[in-house]
This record gives sequence, structure tokens and C-alpha cells, in this order.
Amino acid sequence: MLSRSVRTRFCGLFLAFLVFGAFATANAAGNGPNLTEPDAYLVMPMVAEGNYTTFFMISNVGASDGSPEDPEPVEIQWDFYDASGELLESVSRYVLGEGGTDIVDPSSIRSKDEDGTLGPPISLLGRNGFVVVGDWEDEPRLIGNFTVANTQTSAAWGAAAVGLGVHGRLNSGDEAVGTTFKIDDLEDNLLVVIGINDEGFLPESLTDGFAPEEDEEILKLEIRLQNNQIFNPSADQAIRNLAASAFFSTLEELFPRANPGLSGTIAIRPTDRSTKLLAFYGQAVGPYGAGQTFRMVPQK
Repeated sequence: MLSRSVRTRFCGLFLAFLVFGAFATANAAGNGPNLTEPDAYLVMPMVAEGNYTTFFMISNVGASDGSPEDPEPVEIQWDFYDASGELLESVSRYVLGEGGTDIVDPSSIRSKDEDGTLGPPISLLGRNGFVVVGDWEDEPRLIGNFTVANTQTSAAWGAAAVGLGVHGRLNSGDEAVGTTFKIDDLEDNLLVVIGINDEGFLPESLTDGFAPEEDEEILKLEIRLQNNQIFNPSADQAIRNLAASAFFSTLEELFPRANPGLSGTIAIRPTDRSTKLLAFYGQAVGPYGAGQTFRMVPQK
């Protein structure tokens, strides 16, 4: 795991952080995950176990550094976390402004210098987790999306990256809500739940980048599958207490007794209301897939 000491160069932002902290205290409710505006940080799931791989794409829709006459690429940091919450790798990649794009996949993660020189490749294949992509200047200039591909079935699904930092800020204890098609019609599906700590200079795992203790309960979830029959509603529930910062599962694994002929709503809530969540879900029929970033709503 790479050293996190590189972040100490941003201590000059401490005073600004104190001011922001005072403002956040006075306005405790966050805006929720940002899915529409450019932001300073992006969060995306990384699915690279078994037959899966993930591709990440970001764009810098803000300006380049330097002057208009002499533009310079902008430094963007990529932090890759294991599902446990441990920080696996950090790489710095420069990207142009005014729509400059960058594409990364877990099989060959490489640093990229201002002149385009690439560092040695690092493979995270065989790992599930998530990535935090950050503009260290706290400028809301990044947009992004991801695609998860199953190389065995040729199915793929994707969704928008979650923006945090300027326009996006999570609320503790909010419930993540999404939808699913009929389970028995699906040839591929995957639910991803990520616990995020967004209280510091940048979003990170619930373990602050460290490996958790084996028996430590970090992410405690109540997951509910509600069918869509108006006149005969029913629900199945699953409880998971994890020594991890992220959770990956299919609906069949979570709800083996659910009526497979029903489509419905998936609702995920942290049983510890101090926890902040993000959730993503992908489903496919044959090679045709669709993904979604769950909406967040306050718990009742």
C-alpha cells in the first residue's frame, strides 16, 4: 500500500477546512450524492473479481492550469480501495482541461506525468472495491462514469460516477433506493454498497484506508427487496454485518427465497445511523445490461 504522506502537502488548506467545517455544522444536512454537476471528487465501484472487469472514464470540464496562452495539464489523484476499506494503490494522472478525458481499468493502473510519460502498470484484477478520483484544488471540474463488463456472458452495465466535495455531500443514515427487473429473467446482476467517510479533505473508506480487524463490524446493513404487486405486497429482508467498507452480492445470494417472478424495489439502510452510504446496481438479460446509481432518501 502506498504511503499517504503525499497528502500532507495540502495542509495549507487547513484554515479553509475549518471555515467549511463551521459552515457544515450550521448546515448539517448534506445535499446528497451529486449525479448532475461537475464536482471535486468522484466515487465509482471497482468490480474485478472472477469474470468481471471495470473501466473508468473521467473528464475535466474545467480549465487547465497555467495561463490561457500556456495551459498546463491538471493533476488528478486516483485512490483505489479494497472492499475491506484498505487503500491498495494511489496514482497521479494528469489530464487536460476544457473536456480533457482519461480512461483507466484495474488491469493496468499507471501514473501519467504532465508530458504523458506512463509509470509501470499495476494490476488489481481479482479485487473488488472502489475508486476515489480527486482534484486536489477542490475545483468542481470532474465528471465521470464507469462500465462493469462480464467477460463470460458479454454483458455490461454502467452508471454515472457520484460527485462529492462541492455540490455533493452525503447525509448520515440515509437509505439507498433502486429498482430491479424480474430476478428469474436476469442472466447477470450485482449489487454494490459502499460506505464512505466524506468528513475530511477527501472522501475515503470507513476505515480511513487501513485494513480492518478481522472481527470488527464496520458496515452494518439492512437490505430489503419489495415486490411490485399492488394488491399483494411482500418483502424479503437480509442483514449483513461486515468487517469491510464495501459489499458486493447478487440478489439470488441475498434473497434465495424471494419470488423470482417479481420485479421490485431494493432499499438499503445502515443500521448504524452515523454511516454514510452509496449504492450501485447492474442487471443484464443476455448481453443487454443497465446500471443505476441509487437515490438516497432519509430514513423514516
